[in-house]
This record gives sequence, structure tokens and C-alpha cells, in this order.
Amino acid sequence: MSVRVFISHSVAPWELALVNSVADVIAQRGAVPTIPDRAWDPSVEELPDRIAAQIQHSEYVISIASQWGQHLAWLNQEVMYSHQLSPPRPSVIVADAGIAIAPEHDCIRMDRANPLATLAQVSQHIQRLVQDKQTQALLRGLLIGGLALLFLKGR
Repeated sequence: MSVRVFISHSVAPWELALVNSVADVIAQRGAVPTIPDRAWDPSVEELPDRIAAQIQHSEYVISIASQWGQHLAWLNQEVMYSHQLSPPRPSVIVADAGIAIAPEHDCIRMDRANPLATLAQVSQHIQRLVQDKQTQALLRGLLIGGLALLFLKGR
């Protein structure tokens, strides 16, 4: 089962390549990226069910916020929703230096002079997430196998 990653974003139209590059890095690490549509108005409506479902079915949230992004209302609603879930979805925010990020959030600052360095940091985060999930699956398998062995020995 693959790790699913929701990619929230507030970037300028000419920066959508960054969002797609992050999605490519996620896929290269064996995870499944989801990029939500922007066909709703966050000033007048709550988070649509289709976006909420995408976040619910994700294990991780990456938020991308650029200084020229015009969709911070979307990003904020998506991140707030992901933190209200049980369990809250772990997240990282990829942001330009000028954007204030609360200290409780894990943050990667965009390196505009070297965007590959930013993508490398995102890749490392995703790799750790994928490895953690694989380790958890292995431990569950060992536990189930051990219990089955004890059950069979007891017969």
C-alpha cells in the first residue's frame, strides 16, 4: 500500500511547475501525490467534500506557499482541516522566506537560487515517510506471524 500525499498550494500561475515538480519527487519516492482542484471559493464556502475526502485519504500533507501565491485562503483551510482529523495528518510547509510560518509547523524554506536543493529536502521528507510506513507494515507482519505461530503451537 502506497503512502498518499496531499499537496496544498498557493503559488502564482507561472510557478505551477514547482507544484508539479514536488508531485514528481513524491511519485519517484514511491508515494502517490494528490493535487487538489481550485474550483471553489474559500471566501464563501467551506472546504468541499471532494477536497476533504482527498485529505482524509492522505497520510501526509505538503503545503507550498510562494510570495506571489494568491490562494492562501485555500491552503489555510486545507491545512487546518488536516490538523483537525483524527489522527492529524503530519505535514510540512514549503514556503518563501518572506512568509510567516508558526513555529509548531515543520517548514522547508524555498531556495530560489537553487530550487533543486528545495526539491531534495522534500524528497528526504517523503523518503522518511515511505520508510516509516514500510517499517510499520513489516512490524505488523512480524507481530501477526508471531501470534499465528503461538496459536499454532498451542494446538
